[in-house]
Amino acid sequence: MAKKFLLVLGDICENDEKQDKSKWEELGPWAYGSFGSGILVITRMDSVVLTIAKVIKKNKETFKLQGLEEDQCLKLLNSHVFAVVENPNDYKRLRSIAGERVKELSGSPLAVKVSGDVLNSSLVERHWTKVLNIDFVSPKLGQDDIFHILRLSCMFLPKHL
Repeated sequence: MAKKFLLVLGDICENDEKQDKSKWEELGPWAYGSFGSGILVITRMDSVVLTIAKVIKKNKETFKLQGLEEDQCLKLLNSHVFAVVENPNDYKRLRSIAGERVKELSGSPLAVKVSGDVLNSSLVERHWTKVLNIDFVSPKLGQDDIFHILRLSCMFLPKHL
């Protein structure tokens, strides 16, 4: 007798254009759970969802997550930038710059966190100007832009690292 389950596959990506469907065939038996069972695939790539749906012979139902609202981004950015500061209000100019920065991050929590952590390394306006002059985010964050965002954190690693 089939059992009810929820299988969650997180951060699945496709390595090349010619995705090998055979590696997903192991999911075939999972398509026959009892009523209410499901497979949740978390990915940035529609092609991954299409491939898995074909292999398990089920219709795909997708939910595209939207980015954070600007005020949520600002709150998250400030929590990373001023994490070790007793009184963030002492940094009015930097808080103003942070307010402008969130508009460029397209609501991406990853971009906000990375930016905040890099900016946190030095609460000096000159450092912030240097960081913020790097064009690492496009107006619409896509799967390729994630690597640009992560590259930012590597570019500003402390010298001993």
